[in-house]
Amino acid sequence: MALFKHQVLNSNMQLKTLRAYCFALGSWITNHSNKKVLNISLPQKRRAWMDGLFDNIKNSQLPYKYT
Repeated sequence: MALFKHQVLNSNMQLKTLRAYCFALGSWITNHSNKKVLNISLPQKRRAWMDGLFDNIKNSQLPYKYT
């Protein structure tokens, strides 16, 4: 969680807030054009924030490797 907060969020959110904003979301998986799509139920005002998180994850260059 500490690495996620540091690398992706760049904020000092409490764990309780982080859980409510990022992990306690309604979602479901559908098929679209033979690909799996994750649909997330999210209020309109938080969608831009969540899109920013996904962009941060895509653009992150981690200084360590998993084996």
